[in-house]
Amino acid sequence: MRYFVLSLLFLCACQFPLEPEEYTPKIVINGVFTPDSLWYVRISRSIALEEASVANDLFLENAIVTITNESGSTERLEHTGEGRYRTISNQFPEIGQNYFIKVVHPELGTAEAVSQAPPLNSAFVNIESLDNETFIDPSYRIRFKIQDLPGKSYYQVTLFQFNGKCKSEQGVDSLINKPVYELLYYHSSDPALFYGSDELDEPAGFISSAGLDFYAAVLSDRLFENSEREINISFASSHGSTEPYFMLVISGMSEEWIQFDRTALIQDLYHFAPDPIFSNPVEVFSNVTGGLGIFAGYTNHSYRIDDAGNTWRESDVCS
Repeated sequence: MRYFVLSLLFLCACQFPLEPEEYTPKIVINGVFTPDSLWYVRISRSIALEEASVANDLFLENAIVTITNESGSTERLEHTGEGRYRTISNQFPEIGQNYFIKVVHPELGTAEAVSQAPPLNSAFVNIESLDNETFIDPSYRIRFKIQDLPGKSYYQVTLFQFNGKCKSEQGVDSLINKPVYELLYYHSSDPALFYGSDELDEPAGFISSAGLDFYAAVLSDRLFENSEREINISFASSHGSTEPYFMLVISGMSEEWIQFDRTALIQDLYHFAPDPIFSNPVEVFSNVTGGLGIFAGYTNHSYRIDDAGNTWRESDVCS
């Protein structure tokens, strides 16, 4: 026993700190695009975990950023400050077309990625009032349907209500008035809907731990591959609002975005686990070659309807 104790002391005494390996910074691409918006990405550099830095010092201002479509047409994005690179033309991304981003930096080399805003086939069916004592405010049920397309598909469902206010935004040529929306909480018992993308790869019989209430439900085509699915959601209108103008947004999400969001959520769960030292760390997904970050597309179908099912335009409420 005495020899054993002495051996432990000897081993402890022989420990010495290891010099950390020198970290090589990488280009970080942060670009999520949709056909509804002009091209915009943010470019920065990575740093070592122990390195102290101010956020503004990480943005790259002298990179060459280009976007190339499938036909080989290339557009260079212009730096507008703090690592923001925007298109200088009025070209919008097109649905279903692969886009390649290339970032070249004189010190950090080259980083590249590819993604698309996937095709989406959806339709609004109807809205009906509910006589429900659970809600103080007027409540409704919305029906919509999604026609799944070939290949692996992911979707997101969000619901908004116009809150009666408008704000000015810079359009292509002038200022335009846009509605201010409030995100609504809704309920659904459809087993295809999940609270977060971290649950989408669970077994088919898995029941979402989040229950049946959502702000932004996600789903894959696992239960309706290559077929149509009609989905019901019920909700109460915004408390105190007298504007019965709703906007249902159905989104087709690229696999790159879903995998990035999924691993980011799982990493958060790892960080807040009771004993993270006994768990396996999670590496956040990146589709960037030669760097880090995410370049991913999504497609929105927005249905603006009132409480009677009539369609409305943003210019109707914000002239």
